[in-house]
Amino acid sequence: MPTLHPARPAGLLLPVLLAACADPLDDNSALITEERLLAVVARPAEVAPGATQTLTGLWAGPEGLIGEAALGWGVCRRPKPLAELGPAAPDCLEAENSALESLPAGPTASLTVPEDACSLFGPNPPPPVEGEEAGRPADPDVTGGFYQPVAVFAPEAAEGEIAAGIASLRLRCDLANVSQETYIAWNAGYHDNLAPEIESLELEVDGAPIEVARDGGEATAPVPAGAAVGLRLAWPECPLEAACGDGVCSGGETGEACAEDCGAGGLGCAGAETYVVQVPGTDTLELARESVSVAWFTTAGAFDAPRGGRAADDAARMVDAEWSAPTTPGEVLVVAVLRDSRGGASALSLTLTVE
Repeated sequence: MPTLHPARPAGLLLPVLLAACADPLDDNSALITEERLLAVVARPAEVAPGATQTLTGLWAGPEGLIGEAALGWGVCRRPKPLAELGPAAPDCLEAENSALESLPAGPTASLTVPEDACSLFGPNPPPPVEGEEAGRPADPDVTGGFYQPVAVFAPEAAEGEIAAGIASLRLRCDLANVSQETYIAWNAGYHDNLAPEIESLELEVDGAPIEVARDGGEATAPVPAGAAVGLRLAWPECPLEAACGDGVCSGGETGEACAEDCGAGGLGCAGAETYVVQVPGTDTLELARESVSVAWFTTAGAFDAPRGGRAADDAARMVDAEWSAPTTPGEVLVVAVLRDSRGGASALSLTLTVE
């Protein structure tokens, strides 16, 4: 049997917006000054070609979330050139381009992942193109993942208009160029990513807690104008080591060895999960753990650290931030987007009244 080794410690988690969920192409700042895409949330977070995902776009403007925005959706059908550093082939960034397969406009979209996605964007040999040299399979990211790009456009985007963001949706593709023994071990011990969930969001002003109603609800108490508001966002705790009967099908744990946790599809964990990954360039598998990041957005005021997170070797499961309330009274939208390093994402919004 191939050996499962603990993954090498990850470096510090950079405070950037991860491409695995949605890359805004223009504005990465926390302050929402115009209508823009904050994130795309996919459920399930990881699927095989032929399966269906529901995509939800988080579209917001200075007045708050726009829940019924008729967003444009385009499934990229063209691999990006090897020299291209962006999230997708340039043609896939333009509205009504032949490289895109359009989905019905709306705040959400239902996507059936193309059957050839693992050839176009994964480890399988890409289909030949007449008059061109044979292409090469895509390289996995550091988590061993491959991604189907989907362009998201502002409502009523004109032909040629650049996408508001690219959602990179994680594909369940088989391992390539490994021994049968390694493939069998990976197939049994790798479990599709379960998107992280926001377990709690706590607010306080001068040490006094403020209760909030989640997902667009208002806080139970107003925030003084100009006040420093502390925020703590937490996600569920996941086992650091697999143990049959703990209620979680961890990386490397199999249905044969532990049907209690991994039978009938398995029980994932909505925090920093462990997973099995191939050591690059080898026939060896190792266990790794997800890193987690948080991005903050607001229609007024400012965050001291609009990006934060926890590296894979950091067992803490919360992130703290400070939001400076504006000096002008009124209602303010605050949005938190939680991501894991395998492409899963969740979002939470709340409304604060500044007095």
